Amino acid sequence: MSRRYGTNKDGGTIAQPCGINRRRTARRSPGFTLIELVVVISIILLLVGLTMSVGLAVRSQSETRQTENVLILLDQAVKQWQIAADRQLSWGKNDTPVGAVYDVEGEDAGGSPIPADVQLIQLLERIRTNSAARDILAQIDNDFLQQEREDNVTFLTLVDPWDSPVCLIHPGRLPDLINYPTDFVGDIDGTIRTDHENRFGIALNRGLLFLSAGPDGEFGDLRADPGSDAFKQTQDNVYSYKPGSDQ
Repeated sequence: MSRRYGTNKDGGTIAQPCGINRRRTARRSPGFTLIELVVVISIILLLVGLTMSVGLAVRSQSETRQTENVLILLDQAVKQWQIAADRQLSWGKNDTPVGAVYDVEGEDAGGSPIPADVQLIQLLERIRTNSAARDILAQIDNDFLQQEREDNVTFLTLVDPWDSPVCLIHPGRLPDLINYPTDFVGDIDGTIRTDHENRFGIALNRGLLFLSAGPDGEFGDLRADPGSDAFKQTQDNVYSYKPGSDQ
């Protein structure tokens, strides 16, 4: 309560109470309310999530490009070997009656296909016999072209950035009606289509097809229903060139 001043009868000054109250101004304390904190934290989390998603996408694209470059170098090494040998690489089952020997064994003695990554190991062993092909392979980073040892045998293998083995899909051998009277030509390039071609993609023009399973590490199966997981797994596969398809 404030006071007002007046004079008494003797001329002195007296203080009298005044009925007017001064209104106090309310001051807001500094800081955030709970709602403001929740909003700020939500925005930060959203930005972090977007940044991580973009970062993972960029990294995946970079790794895919790395894989494509490795497959291109491998294809160049093969072509260099073929130029030096003055012939194409051959592949088939190494148990024909006449004892034919192929550069890459496509089937075992029972007629079952050799695993595609094992066929690539055979291929690397074959093309390393040419110095020019070796020089091209030397351009592949050691993180991808790795040396392994098994049963006292040292060999090269090729893996992609996701640590899955790179595979070789060969276009199938040419018909051999003398040793295999039941041979049936299934592809336009005159070769007999392999099981691997049916599953992963058809090799064209009698050229080798190199294949990485991509970021998911699964090759999938092109023969599966388009809505199935097995078919969806094929969609991020990385090839040395676009394969053929029956679809």
